[in-house]
Amino acid sequence: MPIDNLVLITGAGASRELGGAQQSLPLMTDWAAILRKALDQEELGLSALVGIHEGQTGPEFEQAVGDFLAWHQVLPLAARYLPFGLDRAARLQGDVRDWDQRASYRASKVVGVLHRTLYEQFGGGRINPETAKTSYGTLLGALEFSSGRTITVATTNYDPGAEVAFAELGLPPDVGEAAGPGGAPRAASRRPVRPRAPWCRTCTASARCGGLVDPAGRHRPDTAARHALWRLRRRTDCLAARPAEEAYSRACRTGSLGAV
Repeated sequence: MPIDNLVLITGAGASRELGGAQQSLPLMTDWAAILRKALDQEELGLSALVGIHEGQTGPEFEQAVGDFLAWHQVLPLAARYLPFGLDRAARLQGDVRDWDQRASYRASKVVGVLHRTLYEQFGGGRINPETAKTSYGTLLGALEFSSGRTITVATTNYDPGAEVAFAELGLPPDVGEAAGPGGAPRAASRRPVRPRAPWCRTCTASARCGGLVDPAGRHRPDTAARHALWRLRRRTDCLAARPAEEAYSRACRTGSLGAV
């Protein structure tokens, strides 16, 4: 009986050999070893701080990375309320600031290495288009479809192997993108957020605060707010979806997918 709707669920094994003559795409344990080495090259012992260690299973590695990312997300709030646990909050504010600066600095290094290795190991450049086309084509060729068939792919993989394969087969995938300003593709589920304050055009390119000014044209005195909005603006600028083969961008900390 012809198939009307096919749901294709793929795991790591579906992409493992899509590198063609190149090295096989890594499994979680492989990426764990690569990431651990890269982190310790950045700073000795950094991988241990994240909770990544030799001999971890794939799920244990993913749990460690997930815990770190969850902590990193609330780090600004954690630093703000850290004095609640101090005996002499007024005297130890300097220690809190030092802790916040060290933690933020190390966390930013970890996130940078995490994203860089992610795109190096799973980016579109690792997928051989002909191999992907042959693999998925063989699978689909073994099935009988109706004329109005729909194929839905659900994957836990980081790589774009399925997208590359279906594009090569003449079946361009719908990945949920929507056109943004100037026709640039943007993820449909993410709406750009614009800060309400105007921007100082004379220093935007050089000021790490993003050049935020008040309505009178003066820079805002609240450094924390300036930097928070600068980070928000950078995240917004990086939301545009990019070709899977594009190299890792240190400025956006991203490659083929524009989410930070």
